[in-house]
This record gives sequence, structure tokens and C-alpha cells, in this order.
Amino acid sequence: MEAAKAALRSAEATYIAERGALLLPQADGQLGVTRQRTVGAAFGDPAAPASAFTLYNAASTSSYRLDIFGASRRQIEGLRAQADFQRWELEAANLTLTGNVVTTAFDVASLRDQLTAVNDVVAAETQQYKVVQRQFEVGGASKSDVLFPTGAACPVPDRAARAREALAQAQHRLAVLAGRTPSDSSVPDFVLDGFTLPEQLPVSVPAKLVRQRPDVQAAEAQLHQATAAVGLRDGQSAGRQLNLTGSIGTESLTSGGLFGAGTGTWSAAPPCCSPCFTAVSCGTKRRAAVADLERADAQYRQTVLAALQDVADTLRALEADARALRRR
Repeated sequence: MEAAKAALRSAEATYIAERGALLLPQADGQLGVTRQRTVGAAFGDPAAPASAFTLYNAASTSSYRLDIFGASRRQIEGLRAQADFQRWELEAANLTLTGNVVTTAFDVASLRDQLTAVNDVVAAETQQYKVVQRQFEVGGASKSDVLFPTGAACPVPDRAARAREALAQAQHRLAVLAGRTPSDSSVPDFVLDGFTLPEQLPVSVPAKLVRQRPDVQAAEAQLHQATAAVGLRDGQSAGRQLNLTGSIGTESLTSGGLFGAGTGTWSAAPPCCSPCFTAVSCGTKRRAAVADLERADAQYRQTVLAALQDVADTLRALEADARALRRR
């Protein structure tokens, strides 16, 4: 559970960080001091002496990516789908843990009743054996009746020991599922009389009920992520990324005059192209993304069919248990 929660936090944090980096303008500020030396030839006068000076500067640079072909939006969509997948994985882990706790609690209650029944049998057969011994003492039973008693008097103590061992193991397993040590005695005991079957069961298996299962939702999130990956490759193939950049700042020969009049500087750049894949690379990576989409689609279909079978089997088992309980 803790690992699933950490994976969800990581996916959500990645989504938030990348969404801001891809959709919002990026700004960067800097403050610097530079010591420079120039010669007269740099200003067209070879006879002028060299001079050294200190240059103070402060500037802020901003850039913005123009998502014309939707590549950034599809990338964000894929990250959102990944976060959704981790959320449903957490839900599935929670349901699995709950199911294991319920099953183990039922095992504890069943083994406890079995141990009680075995102890009752042991007590009854022990009492019967004492009666046979008394009969032998008064001449009402033979020696063989004492040496070889009828029934299962000898194996029953072994069954009681095995039942106690199985009960202890089930209690340890229940404690671990509850996040406690196996020797923790605060884990509650359970009895079979404390369990009840649902009073009403759905007659059919509607698709909406199956779609609510976390495994189906997780498979759907993976399918969504694969679809977004294909859209990302399409956006990258359609054209290069265009970036707008500009900066504004100030420069001065003294730190006190850094923000004085006449010290301002600025620059602006038209949309420029970031590096892009070659045509062969774009096509190859798109075909890989399409193959991943086909795989995710097949896995989604298989998950839905398995969910339908699982729900149908569970409903049928509950119905059979209810009939058996009514006959008792």
C-alpha cells in the first residue's frame, strides 16, 4: 500500500511539474559581475592604451514554446493518464488488501470452530476410553478393547495439534495484513456467526458495474496513455517546436549605477526552431507508438473479459452459498 501511495505521489508531482514547464512561459533571472580588459585596436585606434574595467549586469530572460501542433498538450495528456493509472493501482491494492483480510479473518473463524469441534471429539473419546477401562476392570470388556479402542481416539490429538498450528499461522497472517507484527495480540478474533451474506444480489452483470473495477480503470488509463503517445509522435512529425525568447536588463560600470538612466538593455528573438527528429526517426517512433497502442487495446479487452468472468463467477458462488445457508 505504501509503495502504491508513493508511486501515485510521484506521478502527480511529475504531471504538475511538466505541465508548468510545457504550457507556461519560462523566466530566468541573473545578476553578474565581469572584469574585462580591452585594447585600443578593438575601437579602431591601435595607439590607444589598453584599459580594464568592471561591468555589472542584471537581466531577466523569458521564453515561451508555441505548441502549434499539439505535441506538448498530448505529452501532458499522457502524464495525466499515467497519474490516473497509479491512482487506480492504489485502489486495486486497497481492494486486494481488504479481500485478503476478509478471507484470512474467515479462515481464523473457521479454524477456531474446527479446533473447538476437535477438542470436543477428544473429550468425548477420552471419556469413552475411561468407560472401557472401567468395564475391563470389572470384567465387562476384553484386553483388546483397552489396547485397540474403537473410533479415532489416537489420531484425534494429532488433528487438534495441526488445527492449533493452522490457527496460529492464520492469526499471524492476519496480523501482518493489518500492518502489525505476527506476535501482536491486539488483532481481534473472529467467529463464523459474525459473518453474514448479502441480502440482495444483482440479477445481471451490467457493464457499468464491471467498468467500476480498478483493474479495468487502470487498463483504460494505460490505453489513454498509449493514445496520447501516438498523438505526441504525430505532433512532433507535423513540425518543429517554435520558441519565443526575449530578455530585458541593465548594465553599468558601477554597482550603484546599475539601475540608473540609460543603462537598460533588451533583446528579442523571433520564433526559432528546436531540433527535430529526422523523417525516418519520426516514422519509426510513430510505428512503435502505434504498436504500443495496439498492445494496450488488446490488454484492455482481455482485462474487461476477465472482469466479466470474475464478477459472474462471484455472483454465482454467492448465490450457491445463500442456497446452502437457507437449507441449514
